[in-house]
Amino acid sequence: MKRILLIEDDAQLRECMVEIVRQEGYDTLCASSVEDGLMIARAAAPDLMFLDMQLAEGDGYSLLELIRQDDKIAHVPVVVMTGRNDAEILRRGKELGVADYLFKPFTLSSLVTMIQQRFGMAAVH
Repeated sequence: MKRILLIEDDAQLRECMVEIVRQEGYDTLCASSVEDGLMIARAAAPDLMFLDMQLAEGDGYSLLELIRQDDKIAHVPVVVMTGRNDAEILRRGKELGVADYLFKPFTLSSLVTMIQQRFGMAAVH
């Protein structure tokens, strides 16, 4: 079973995401901070991560940098969730190897579609 880590500090959004991802049959883990996100990612080695760029207790970019420096999880695709859609976000994400973007506000069906696309692309390679 594929394992997905959702790193989102908005409890209501996180709970909705967890519920829909689990209904789709994926093993789902969640975190609400940079520290918890890194700890869970290292311990669980997920197949895919969704990372909010504006966490209450830290910057999503700092977490992404830590993920990319860790040999155990550096290869894991990370989908950035952000309300900003500008050149700076896209440039910085590219530098850090972001797999894709999910721009807020998004629908839960677009979340499911993103997951299916990511795993479908991974299966082709």
